[in-house]
Amino acid sequence: MQWPMCASITDCGYPRMADSVAWNPHKLLAAGLQCSALLLQDTWNLLKRCHGFQASYLFPQDKFYDVALDTGNKVVQCGRLVDCLKLWLMWKAQGGQGLEQRIHQAFALARYLVEEIKKREGFELVMEPEFVNVCFWLVPSSLRGSRPVHITAKGCLR
Repeated sequence: MQWPMCASITDCGYPRMADSVAWNPHKLLAAGLQCSALLLQDTWNLLKRCHGFQASYLFPQDKFYDVALDTGNKVVQCGRLVDCLKLWLMWKAQGGQGLEQRIHQAFALARYLVEEIKKREGFELVMEPEFVNVCFWLVPSSLRGSRPVHITAKGCLR
């Protein structure tokens, strides 16, 4: 399956060059909260090495069922459910192209919002967006026309 990311990211080879990539699809792909994935190049015995202490306070052995069914030592998030199942289901339902379309749509909507903000009185764009996050202010009508005071994204007066 192809990565559901913009071609500009995957063509550069960045995910392949990294030892690990932490990815939060709930932020850009609108996957249900919480959804995350940790993608690794080398996974040989990783969880066994990370969870080698067999924390008895987290995983007591005196249970009324087969403790082999406990997944705590088999996942990064200990006793939490597997969050990336939501991503897998989305990916299977929509395919890589469907998820990539979601990303392109998010960028298009951000560009549209920026143009609308620039056209409308009382709205001020804080800065040109670098991604899909658009920061703007609504200037109250009582303050419009007064001496403008601009605060940059870093909070400094200019």
